[in-house]
Amino acid sequence: MEIIPDTTLCLSAKFTRKYPINAGWINRYAQIPSTRLEGCNEPSFHSPDTLFTISQIPVFHNSATVNSDKPYRYVRVIADLPSYANMDRLDIYDKTGTLVASEKKRFIDLGSPHEISRIDYFPWNDGNFVIPGHDYELAYWNWDKWETIARLPSNDYCLTFDSIPAHALLILHDLTEEKEERPFTLNNGRQIWW
Repeated sequence: MEIIPDTTLCLSAKFTRKYPINAGWINRYAQIPSTRLEGCNEPSFHSPDTLFTISQIPVFHNSATVNSDKPYRYVRVIADLPSYANMDRLDIYDKTGTLVASEKKRFIDLGSPHEISRIDYFPWNDGNFVIPGHDYELAYWNWDKWETIARLPSNDYCLTFDSIPAHALLILHDLTEEKEERPFTLNNGRQIWW
C-alpha cells in the first residue's frame, strides 16, 4: 500500500487507542473472567450478595447493570485468580445515574447504603486508551511534516474525527498526558499500526 494522503477523498473514523495493545495486556485481561463484585451492608461481608460476575475478557471501559433493589454500603472485588491486581478502577452509580464512588480499591465504602444500578469497571491498562477529559490531536504525514487534521476534547472513551485524508499515515496525540503513540493507517475504519 502506498502512503500518499488524498485530501480530495476524506473519511471519518472512531478511535479508542493511540498505541497498539500488546499480548501481555491481553494475557492479564484473560485472568479477569469469573471475577465477581459483591455488595453488603457490613464490612465483614458475612452475607454478601453477588452484584455481577465478569463473564468475558474485558479490555478497557466495561459496564455492568446491577439488577437489585437492595441498597448496599460496601462493594468488593473477589477473584478466583490473582486478577484483582489487574482491576484499575470501579465507578459505581446509584439508581438515579449519579456517580457515588470512583475508586482504585478492591474494597469500597460508599459511606451510606445506595441502590446500585451500574458499575463501570476498568482493568489496569497501559494508559493508551482515549480518556474522557483529555484533549487529542489527529495529524497526518504530509510528505515532510505532520499536519493537524483536528484537535478535540474527549467526552467519552472514543473519539470520532472527520475530514481524514484517505491513504494517509496518521498519528493520534494525547495533548493532556503524552505517553506512547504510534503511527497508523486506516483500513475500513480499523487502525493498522506501523
